[in-house]
Amino acid sequence: MPEWLTGRFAKPYFVSSILTVTSIPSPPPMRAEGKMLADSPIPLPKVVLIQNQEKLDLALAIRHQVFVVEQKVDPTEEYDLFDPLEVHSAACAHFLAQVGEKAVGTARLRKTENGVKLERFAVLPEARKSGAGRALILACLEHLPPGTRLVYLHAQEHALGFYEKAGFRPVGERFFEAGIPHFKMQLEIERV
Repeated sequence: MPEWLTGRFAKPYFVSSILTVTSIPSPPPMRAEGKMLADSPIPLPKVVLIQNQEKLDLALAIRHQVFVVEQKVDPTEEYDLFDPLEVHSAACAHFLAQVGEKAVGTARLRKTENGVKLERFAVLPEARKSGAGRALILACLEHLPPGTRLVYLHAQEHALGFYEKAGFRPVGERFFEAGIPHFKMQLEIERV
């Protein structure tokens, strides 16, 4: 596995809009990292880098539930050549968000000729608003390859505000992927 996937090169950075990643709004104050409080039934999710088939199967099951079942995306459009575990170390990295031992969300980052693309963000309905999406974005940003200057994603139109809170800005016109309206969004990175 390349060292860039281990997080050893993760450094503090600033986005072009002068927001730091730590300025991404936290989940509601009733949560404490990794702990459940009496007034909150959901602990803050943790995110792990997927390194085995068992965790990858959990991530693919989440994507199936969210994209194929819930959003009616054709499975031939959802799964691609970057999904098999043996591809991960060379081309991409998958992440799994967990609440306790339950897998609740997933995301992937992939190096492309245009920069680093964050993709396949999916959170189960019962875990939305739990901080899982935010935790997945932070995990992806912490594992960027050294020298990354541009991070981009294709955001579903309904999720634009979520990604804007993380510092991403829309570029270009609306387009459709799998019959769903999207916008390209990007985040420029300046390492310190």
